[in-house]
Amino acid sequence: MKPSGGIKTGYDSVRATGTQGIDVSRYQGGIDWAQVSAAGTRFVAIKATEGACDYAYCSHFETNAGQARNNGLAVGGYHFFSPSSDGKEQADYFLRIAQPAAGDLLPMLDLEQSGDASAAQIAAGAMGWLQTVEGAIGRRPFLYTTASFWNEIGAPKGFEAYPLWIADYGVATPALPDGWADYTVWQYSQQGKLAGVSGPVDLDILKRPLRSVLL
Repeated sequence: MKPSGGIKTGYDSVRATGTQGIDVSRYQGGIDWAQVSAAGTRFVAIKATEGACDYAYCSHFETNAGQARNNGLAVGGYHFFSPSSDGKEQADYFLRIAQPAAGDLLPMLDLEQSGDASAAQIAAGAMGWLQTVEGAIGRRPFLYTTASFWNEIGAPKGFEAYPLWIADYGVATPALPDGWADYTVWQYSQQGKLAGVSGPVDLDILKRPLRSVLL
């Protein structure tokens, strides 16, 4: 599972010790998880929720999660953060739908959209989500973002203890947001090709042992 299109990334430098994964949402449609597993994928983050309302529920989550688990992948849910909704309410919604359990990949907060909210509102809402989920599962969730977005909202303090899932493409090493010395997961392509997935898919590499990021 290498980046497509000849893009040079840091994938080759970390694959010897890293673990291959993907993240998906309803946009990937039907997925053949047996083929995904056979291609060497070991973990997947699946979009479970967005915002705080039931209309945003990702109907593919339960189906994909069950099939991925049946094919030996570590599965976690992720939440697409909405700046217009209360962070704790969004976390409660996520926990109700994703129901993280022992053996799952740590949940992930996808933070990449500012809307009309201020930087302070975004930071407070994101922290509310992270702390609520952390309180429920007893572990710190992943925080997914980009260096450019993080700096755009003022590089808020206090998030450094949360494991970083960084997105950066076509580079040898990902740019890190202010506050983190390293990443835990790197989303190194958003246009990847993988057996079992009909269209483009996000490709990820985990630097730590997989067991260290499981509940």
